[in-house]
Amino acid sequence: MSLRWCYWLLVMVFYTPVLVAEAQLPKIAADFETVVITGNQQQTYQWHFWRGDNFVETENLNEHSGEAWTKSANGLISYQQISHSSQQILDYLPADLDAIGLTLNWRGIACLIDMQAFQVTGEQMLFKQKAIDYQQQSADGLLEMTWLSNDQIPAFIKRSQQNYTQTTRLTALYPLAESPWPYQRSRNYQVIDFADIGDKEDDEFIKTMAHKIKGIHRH
Repeated sequence: MSLRWCYWLLVMVFYTPVLVAEAQLPKIAADFETVVITGNQQQTYQWHFWRGDNFVETENLNEHSGEAWTKSANGLISYQQISHSSQQILDYLPADLDAIGLTLNWRGIACLIDMQAFQVTGEQMLFKQKAIDYQQQSADGLLEMTWLSNDQIPAFIKRSQQNYTQTTRLTALYPLAESPWPYQRSRNYQVIDFADIGDKEDDEFIKTMAHKIKGIHRH
């Protein structure tokens, strides 16, 4: 890893990563690995990420599940929780998201992180493009990130707190048209509307998804 430490230590400034207009975000397919360490326990997750003009989709390979977000022409966001193993979808309309108080930021969804002021710590080349290293210290702990300027996606994110570390690394990156993994496979899955889940408490899919369902308060 080639870092220009001397130069960057001399000119450390607070800097917001350079962003392009949302309409110009590159269409990409990416593979990530996330490692979560809590005390002496470690969990590893492999997941895919796809970004198009008006959609973002992820797939958790460990759980055969996924999430999908779609932005309409007027900027409204819809959300889906997907079970690939049972081929079912829990569908949230914009009104459902408003009703449960879930505010979604399309930039944060499309870029995997809500951009704030970071401190520049270095520069390197990753995935054949310039990558800028940043960090941010707050009451929530230390956040470190390496940002790919061309593809507008993090190549590395690390969140550190006492006895807890979550590290996500980009392991593969392709143009969306060349994605080696199929996406939007759920178009023919059975759809359950979020507004109807109160009538489907005995549904096996709902039972399986209960701990993940947003806006549901359980004892």
